[in-house]
Amino acid sequence: MVDEAGGARHSPAAARAASPLQSRHERTQASVDVSPRPQRGRPAHLDRPRPRRCRFTRRGRSQRRRRRGAGVRSRAPARRERGRQRRRAGIPKSRQRVGHSEYEAGSTTAFTGDRAETERLLAFDKAIQLTAAQEKVRLEALTPMAAPCCKHFSAATCCCRCNMMRARDGLAKHLIADLGLDATTVRAQVSAWHQAINPDGFTGDSCSTGQCGHAFADNGCGGMADGQLVF
Repeated sequence: MVDEAGGARHSPAAARAASPLQSRHERTQASVDVSPRPQRGRPAHLDRPRPRRCRFTRRGRSQRRRRRGAGVRSRAPARRERGRQRRRAGIPKSRQRVGHSEYEAGSTTAFTGDRAETERLLAFDKAIQLTAAQEKVRLEALTPMAAPCCKHFSAATCCCRCNMMRARDGLAKHLIADLGLDATTVRAQVSAWHQAINPDGFTGDSCSTGQCGHAFADNGCGGMADGQLVF
């Protein structure tokens, strides 16, 4: 454009284009890199396989317990409580648990049938409390057997709570709760113990003939009172 004086007319747009502030702004925008930043690569040490922990170290045992979960660790308090009950019952630590090799399936243990063994079984009966699932195993093992002192009742219930039944239940509880044996093996072990306490065999009528106060070897029940074993 040309004005009346013959000079060139500058438009506002041309004035803004020629403004030093505008040109500085444009230079600033051109210098800014707005492109996305490149992604950094994954560190090489994270791709290397982690070494396995030794099973015998403390850290290895901790990792193994975490992998198993809290369900396994929750059984520890119950085991500790059973140990306290046995200590209160006066059971020596060396006799609280018998190795699995002595109770293998298809074999029977060489029971002594003496007084010390019977008192240990009576202590097991007082100290061990079976869960509902373990009680089912006890019933499955002892129900098919006739009680030696009263053949009209099963060994699981008997006709009365005599010392023979207490010792028999103590043996069954120990085999089920401590060793985790099945009903068939428990039944075989209980039968072997019956044979050991009276090698001549029971007649099955001790209760009906008034022989409850006699010793096991005399076809009796070993007494009726708790803590007063007749042997």
